[in-house]
Amino acid sequence: MYGCKAGEEKTTVEHNTSVSEAVIEFSELEHDFGIVTEGEKVGWYFKYKNVGGSDLLISNVITTCGCTAPHYSKKPLAAGGEEVMQVIFDSNGKSGKEIKNVKIESNAKNGAVNLKLIFEVIN
Repeated sequence: MYGCKAGEEKTTVEHNTSVSEAVIEFSELEHDFGIVTEGEKVGWYFKYKNVGGSDLLISNVITTCGCTAPHYSKKPLAAGGEEVMQVIFDSNGKSGKEIKNVKIESNAKNGAVNLKLIFEVIN
């Protein structure tokens, strides 16, 4: 349930509430923390909304290392609704440039979405 390095992915979705399926749209797909001191925990809130026409349900959030932890609502998000996903990175034992990827799987018509956290860990 934790994520590591991956390439950048950008998606854009036009607002279309006439779509009969859920459509997930994030306000941003990556966040650069800059320099982080080793041992520090940092987090970011990724805002998202359902711009489709039916309930959005996040079924899985995948990361591949225990240093990255997502926190999100497991309740269905109604069409037009907005929510946030907090992703926390624990830099304990890390060093150098880090890129962490978080894959969001849902019932959205536009498929899985990848979020990225970028930082450089110094000792």
